[in-house]
Amino acid sequence: RIGGPEAAKRLADYAVREGAPDSMRVEAISTLGVWSNPPELDRVTGRYRGQPDLNPEHAREALAAIIDPLLGSSNEPIRIASIQSISNLDYQPALEKIFAHLQDDGSPDVRAAALKALQTMKFNQIEEAIAIALDDQSEQVRMSALGLTPTLELTDQQIVDLLSPVLDSGGQEEQQVVLKT
Repeated sequence: RIGGPEAAKRLADYAVREGAPDSMRVEAISTLGVWSNPPELDRVTGRYRGQPDLNPEHAREALAAIIDPLLGSSNEPIRIASIQSISNLDYQPALEKIFAHLQDDGSPDVRAAALKALQTMKFNQIEEAIAIALDDQSEQVRMSALGLTPTLELTDQQIVDLLSPVLDSGGQEEQQVVLKT
């Protein structure tokens, strides 16, 4: 609520503190992610606190210093919260790292979060990202990709090329989504 670069740095320091409870580390990361637009209600008491004027650049700078340990964490919720915060802050220098998580993270939840973040951040290779997600082993990731397909600015032929493999080898639910698209 106070804001400033010092407060953002304190959150970032806590987010990478190894001895801290993971749920609280996730909370610190998420708080950085909503830095420029925090909830108006106090998260503990529910009391109206108003809308503070916080500079998102302070959160971006704090997050930039800890991106590698957060995205490299073995803890799945920390990686997901980190990707969501990067997306919320539109921290463009991290796009390639998020794309790498889409390609080879072991968790389907992380891969799905990465895909959504890439779309939100207007990744310039989103068609390739969707194609990778459509070829994923996890139905959850493939369904996330199918859900994002209508939001893309692609020609009809590009959409046909992208979705044809799903009609050939996708599950019943996936094929139904493609036919509705």
